[in-house]
Amino acid sequence: MCTPYLKGDFGMRKILLTILVALPTYAGVCSNTSVGNGWTCVQSTNCGPTTGLSLTCQFPSNSTANSLFIVAVRQSIAAAPTLACSDDHNTGYANFTASTEMDPANSEATGACWVLNTSSGVKPTVTANLGVSGSIRMAIFEFTGNATSSIFDVGNEGSADTNAPDSGALAMSATNELIFAANGNSTGGATPSAGTNFILLEAMNTSKLITEAQGVATKQTIHGTFSLGASDNGSTVGGAFHSPAAGGVVRHRGWVIQ
Repeated sequence: MCTPYLKGDFGMRKILLTILVALPTYAGVCSNTSVGNGWTCVQSTNCGPTTGLSLTCQFPSNSTANSLFIVAVRQSIAAAPTLACSDDHNTGYANFTASTEMDPANSEATGACWVLNTSSGVKPTVTANLGVSGSIRMAIFEFTGNATSSIFDVGNEGSADTNAPDSGALAMSATNELIFAANGNSTGGATPSAGTNFILLEAMNTSKLITEAQGVATKQTIHGTFSLGASDNGSTVGGAFHSPAAGGVVRHRGWVIQ
């Protein structure tokens, strides 16, 4: 809040002006949100844009042990950076794909990473390091419904100047998998929607970073797709994650379901 006093043609009278300055905040859209077939987006938030080599983002609520953390990152950059994710409670982050995906105009790159969260009762702070300076946006997610070993199934990426961005084919190797996709685009400003049966998650900062997820019951080949209001240069990454094997244990906010 800023409260300046102005003097003008009003003699000695002081006029108090109260100016409320609203800084942009981007609240997470996940709050124990079901994305289907036993998968839940427990919480999310997003951070940026910030220009630099890296960006940090803290989860808004305490995490649950054995959940799945997913991080989506977009950077304005002229050459594909190398994404390395970490947080202050977990080790072993892995990327969806071998490299970040550049858009056709070579103006931005999109990447995603994940880790099995072993922390409980804390709010981890996640760091996305890209190694080169540029404007960075990131969104972080906590999911439950995941296996606790051999979690990641397959990843893919794609880029195009299009109003229908696509991650490329994700060939599931099992049933009841989580499909997650992230799209970074150059212009933003379009009103995005998720692909068929996907739940739109974060769509931040004039929609330059868009994310979606769904739990898919049937083993199949699926694409992470979005619909934009207009064509835009962009890049998309997607990944598929395993749920527990039949008879396995699913943990959700402290409850154990067998």
